[in-house]
Amino acid sequence: MQIIPADPWVPWRYVDIDDEGVDAGVDELVERVCAGERAAVCELGDQPVVSAVLIRLAEDRYRFVLTNHHIVMDGWSLPIVVRELFASYGGQRLAAPAPYRRFVTWLAGRDHDSARAAWGRCWPVWTPPPWWARRAGWGPGGARRPHRGCPPR
Repeated sequence: MQIIPADPWVPWRYVDIDDEGVDAGVDELVERVCAGERAAVCELGDQPVVSAVLIRLAEDRYRFVLTNHHIVMDGWSLPIVVRELFASYGGQRLAAPAPYRRFVTWLAGRDHDSARAAWGRCWPVWTPPPWWARRAGWGPGGARRPHRGCPPR
C-alpha cells in the first residue's frame, strides 16, 4: 500500500562549510552532513523519505546532496530524476507527465494468468502479513522462501 500526500514537500537545507568552523577538514564536514541526511530518511514514519542539501565548499564550489530512502527510488528512477533535476536547473521545461490512466490501461491489458503463473513459481506458497491478508481477503497458510526459479527482470 502506498500513501502519497496531497501536498508533498522535500526538506531543503543550505550548509555553508565556512560556518561550520575550520577545525575539521572539508571532506569530514561533508561526510558528517551526508551521514545526518542518511539517518534522517531511514525511518518510514511521518518524516520525509527524500531530502536535499546544498553544501557550499568554497566561494565558487558547491556540492548538491539528494538523499532518499531505498523504497522511494530504484536504479531505473534515479537517472530520470537526475536528468530532470539538471534540466530544471538549466531552465528547460520538462515534458508533461504521462497520464496515470495510460499506465492503468496498459496494466489491465497484461496477461494476468501468465503473470500469476510466473510469480507462483517464485512464491509457491505465500501468505501476506495478517493485517494485509484481512484487507485483501487472503486465507490462512504458511509462508515459504522463494525458490531460485524466478523469471529474470
